[in-house]
Amino acid sequence: MLPDRNNFFLTGFMGSGKTTVGLRLSRELGSREKRWTFVDTDQLIEERAGISVSEIFKNQGEPAFRALEAEVIGLVCSRRDLVVALGGGALLKDSSRKRVLESGTLVFLQASVETLAKRLEKETHRPLLAGLTGESLRTKIGEMLRQREPLYRKAHVAIATDGKEPIDIAREVMAWHRK
Repeated sequence: MLPDRNNFFLTGFMGSGKTTVGLRLSRELGSREKRWTFVDTDQLIEERAGISVSEIFKNQGEPAFRALEAEVIGLVCSRRDLVVALGGGALLKDSSRKRVLESGTLVFLQASVETLAKRLEKETHRPLLAGLTGESLRTKIGEMLRQREPLYRKAHVAIATDGKEPIDIAREVMAWHRK
């Protein structure tokens, strides 16, 4: 049975479109009677820490980042009417994954390694992929995806995103939600 669908959580690998689709989805869901607020957990973490995600990874390490991430997830799970873009590794922590699954509808935005590599190749703010290009980038994405995909698959619904526009993906989420 699905939880009370008071929030939408978007999960998937870095570059899968969580933020872009989340912004679209919050607008599409909105109406006169009800407003849906979009939040990005990485942005909330940066606001809380006063530094960028990259700086947290560099100066404090991944465990410190995951602890902050768990705090932020706890906060958003206590609210309603949110569309939440989770960080690509947010579901790695059992307690965070459990809270998300109990607090709303979890949507896995699935993208191929090739699509992800194309989207991420020119980005410099992804600490776990820093300095990687070409085949080394695709290899690293593949390795991380194999580790994380079983967790992403715990989502209530998986939506393939390759070759689709963000608005079409948002509408696909809405169509699934109406079922």
